[in-house]
Amino acid sequence: MAAEDPVPPAGVSPSDWQRVLAARQKEEELSMEVLRRLGPELEEGQVLATADEVLTCKPQKRRFWDLRTARVATAAGYRYVSGWGDSFLQYLLVLVLLCL
Repeated sequence: MAAEDPVPPAGVSPSDWQRVLAARQKEEELSMEVLRRLGPELEEGQVLATADEVLTCKPQKRRFWDLRTARVATAAGYRYVSGWGDSFLQYLLVLVLLCL
């Protein structure tokens, strides 16, 4: 992308490639402080939930503890939650429904 006239990678249309180049040029104008906080801009009534599961080894072979984490964000703020098993998923569902 640093070349004078960069060629789009295989499978990328010229119009998509122009949008990528335009976005990268705008990013060059932004400070590092602004770039590190980029993310989705949520509007009123929108909820963004991201979840992950981490498996840690138990003392027995091929046995794991599962730790689930999630971040639920709205236009007003965000909340991190963690837990395990099906009860965590039920808690996350209730949290998302309350945010709606």
